[in-house]
Amino acid sequence: MNAKPRYSTTGIALLLIGLSLAITLTLTASQPARANPGILYAAPMAQGSGDCSSWDNACTLQTALANAESGDEIWVKMGVYYPGAAGNRTATFTLKNGVALYGGFAGTENNRNERNWQTNVTVLSGDIDRNDLTAPNGVVTTTAHISGANSYHVISNTNVISTAVLDGFVVTAGQANGLVPDNSGGGMFNSSSSPTLTDITFIGNSAQYDGGGMYNYSSSPRLTNVTFTSNTAMQNGGGMSNIKQSSPTLMNTTLINNTAVQSGGGMYNWSSSPMLTGTEFVSNTAAAGGGMYNNGSNPVLTNTMFISNTATVHGGGMYNFGGTPGPSLINVTFRSNSATGDGGGMLNDHSAPTLTNIAFYNNTAGYNGGGVVNSYSNSALTNVIFSGNKAIGTLDYTGLGGGMFNYQSSPTLVNVTFGNNAAPRGGGGLYNWEHSNPTLTNVIIWHNSTDIGNGSSSNPTISYSDIQGCGGSSSWNTNCGTDSSGNIDADPLFVNATAGNLHLGPGSPCIDKGDNNAIPAGITTDLDGNPRIVDGNDDGSADVDMGAYEARIWRVFLPLVLRNTP
Repeated sequence: MNAKPRYSTTGIALLLIGLSLAITLTLTASQPARANPGILYAAPMAQGSGDCSSWDNACTLQTALANAESGDEIWVKMGVYYPGAAGNRTATFTLKNGVALYGGFAGTENNRNERNWQTNVTVLSGDIDRNDLTAPNGVVTTTAHISGANSYHVISNTNVISTAVLDGFVVTAGQANGLVPDNSGGGMFNSSSSPTLTDITFIGNSAQYDGGGMYNYSSSPRLTNVTFTSNTAMQNGGGMSNIKQSSPTLMNTTLINNTAVQSGGGMYNWSSSPMLTGTEFVSNTAAAGGGMYNNGSNPVLTNTMFISNTATVHGGGMYNFGGTPGPSLINVTFRSNSATGDGGGMLNDHSAPTLTNIAFYNNTAGYNGGGVVNSYSNSALTNVIFSGNKAIGTLDYTGLGGGMFNYQSSPTLVNVTFGNNAAPRGGGGLYNWEHSNPTLTNVIIWHNSTDIGNGSSSNPTISYSDIQGCGGSSSWNTNCGTDSSGNIDADPLFVNATAGNLHLGPGSPCIDKGDNNAIPAGITTDLDGNPRIVDGNDDGSADVDMGAYEARIWRVFLPLVLRNTP
């Protein structure tokens, strides 16, 4: 007789289901519980069970990063966070793809919108031995206050990090002074990684080589409302270095009081094309390019300001070397920058940037070119003003070109105004030297210490321009260059030249006297953003005005007339 099976088919099925449930329960029990799926809570010290499930059970930040999965958020309570223990200089925070870190929580919030990252300061610090001189909130405010041996990189991303988010933190006290690659990127090191950063401050980070605050190698992070302050690099990029096809995007970002011993106090770019909008470079210092240094790079800058940056050699605001097609600047202001050598505002060396709607105010060079120096550079300028710039001249062969100095360069100037610029040895407005043959159209050079100077086989071509001392086309002074018709020599009647207001006043002879055909394609407004071609003298025809500004006679004066009419 055949023996009966020990289990029926139904029994086997029930047994398998039971085993499956048991396995599931075992696996589930091994994972940390989360009160809110997708959110992990972190605090400087673990709380309660430390399983990251709530503020009462918050874990350390490194634990949260280890457990986080793509789609998760990590909410980080105010306080100071260190990437590792004293002595472990390679310890670092590494972001994760698809994971967003949010700082600025008090530790009671139920909604991310309730946090305040400015009040609840959340610090990622490289001070692993905890002996730096810090502010009460744990921030190292200057690299001079770093003591001992800190982490090489506070944050390091090297594994194609492209969808990570860092929001609401202060990054401080990184000390990248090791061997390659630990000699760059004290605050953040990105290699083939492009995280998104919002509301971040990089302060008091240093690098032995590049990128005191941030180093990007083949990386294009996206930065919004980010500040780089008091970071240093012994070579390049005190605030930020972008190397080898790095194209970060910066929106409303500030680089202030950063220092590089060699190049790019605020930012250094090498074979890279960052895009900057609404960015400010303030009081940064380097030997070359106090604000920014571009080496074979093509950055695009829009609505950006360079203020009070210093070069101990050349290029106070910006230094451009090489690069095709070169930097593109739109609506950018250079104010009160200085260079001990050449180019207080900007120096272009074998580079041909495009400058549209640019203002150079009160920049100073110890040698030549208070506003701009072009050396082997055929830059293009449209709607540009040079006002109050100075070439001091500390050597016998310097002190030329208060506004602009050209050396073996032939830039193109359209609708440019030079006023109130000074140079003791010639060309208070513009000086051309050594086979420099710029083209000037719709240009005003007036009310400078001297106006235009040419030396050593230089011969600008000038048309439809108002150049003081050149006689106009009717009685042209050939020392000024080649007359190409339409030139005048008459007081442009600036609104208030002494005070630096170089707008055209009522009755200016420069109104409707320019050449419309010279305006580059796509240019429809003047330096103020007003329509570029209007009928300024009310004669029934609309011709462009000379200079950077289109006259707005009735727009400016009608309110005054109406106000004083009974």
